[in-house]
Amino acid sequence: MNHIWEIVPYTRGKGLEVNSESRVFPHFMRADVDCVKSQSLDFVLVRNAKRIEPQWWRVLKFGGYLVVIGEDVSAELDHYDEVRRETTGNELFQVYRRKQSGGRVVAHDVIPQKSVAVVRYGAYGDAIQASSVLPYLKSEGYHVTFYGHPTSYDVLKHDPHIDRWVVQDPNQVPNEALLQFWEYESAKYERWINLSESVEGTLLATSDRAPFYWPKAARHKHMNRNYLEMVHEIADVPMPPKAKFYATDEEKAWARKQMEKAGVAIVYSMSGSSIHKTWPYMDALIARVMTDSKTAKVVLVGAESDAWLQEPWANEERVWKMAGKWSIRQAMAFAEEADLVIGPETGLLNACGLADVPKVCLLSHSTAENLTKHWINAKVIAPPDTVACYPCHRLVMQWSHCNRDEATGVALCAAKIDVDTVWLAVQDVFREKRERQSGNGQLLHAA
Repeated sequence: MNHIWEIVPYTRGKGLEVNSESRVFPHFMRADVDCVKSQSLDFVLVRNAKRIEPQWWRVLKFGGYLVVIGEDVSAELDHYDEVRRETTGNELFQVYRRKQSGGRVVAHDVIPQKSVAVVRYGAYGDAIQASSVLPYLKSEGYHVTFYGHPTSYDVLKHDPHIDRWVVQDPNQVPNEALLQFWEYESAKYERWINLSESVEGTLLATSDRAPFYWPKAARHKHMNRNYLEMVHEIADVPMPPKAKFYATDEEKAWARKQMEKAGVAIVYSMSGSSIHKTWPYMDALIARVMTDSKTAKVVLVGAESDAWLQEPWANEERVWKMAGKWSIRQAMAFAEEADLVIGPETGLLNACGLADVPKVCLLSHSTAENLTKHWINAKVIAPPDTVACYPCHRLVMQWSHCNRDEATGVALCAAKIDVDTVWLAVQDVFREKRERQSGNGQLLHAA
């Protein structure tokens, strides 16, 4: 057993390393424990301790982990629950969790023989795309472990096809050490499915790789493939895709209650993880909704960093300003109950992709072939042909690699999707809904 890799699930967050000449991982602190604030650390790693010092448990948060490599110290640990104890050669590996509620519990479950690990780090949309292969793996009888970031866990934690989690903070295991970590972990499973870079670096070029600098035509030729199809191909499972967000019964009930208050609700997802995933005419679209309907609500969702975008509507009660207030799970649960979801290429739109709710997706670096080919009830709007850089098939994080529109300050591809085109798509959604419902219900154009 290699303790370097075994400690990963227990050493997330902020922690201290004791009795070691060099740090195991870069995020480990080496400091005088007497100077550390009480209950401020997520973990303490101790090597070759003869006994446990009181200040080591003093600095741990309730629910934090004490990882001990060396001699048996269990007799001194009245303040802890034992999580793990294993012996390799002459070395004992012990993990204890400080008692009382409030910490992150990492269960050390025995992995069955018929097991599979699915690895997918990344943002919310990446996790949703990865979820597409899980039902197929469960149908084949596999016990499924998912390796992901906290973002992955946040949106997939109630997915019934995941039996076990290994959650890692971004860069907790440095990129240069990931191959070694994966090689070690893969030996625990019958199958190892690594979906990292199934999209980014493969179908979306990154600036640290040569394809980022290929001619646009070459990138389009090699990267204009569907993201979900690529995920299924790597996992060696059949199509069609089954990507899905699983809300709890409580979350569904909450979402339905919110819809009862709203009557008619259009969810607008304000921005994504890249600089080009912001559409500059959101306010103009909202104004048209407010003018066209006396009852419809526009629900703005996003991260806390998006909250300033809501300021123009501070005094409008029919614009629900939920960026930074609703969690991503609340936003996803509500979106499935809404009348319409609009936005750029965000995790929320991915979560709704195979759901029945109508959606209008504004493309930026991806094509319809890439992103929305298998979506249902979707109207997809791409930048016009006059935007020569679209589709770039690039994961763009800085303006030096993106054409910026001078008038709006956003990416040119987003700026060239005009509000009239999006408004027509919105009108089409509600016209189709009126036709299905024979004019019943509160919809746009309602009195």
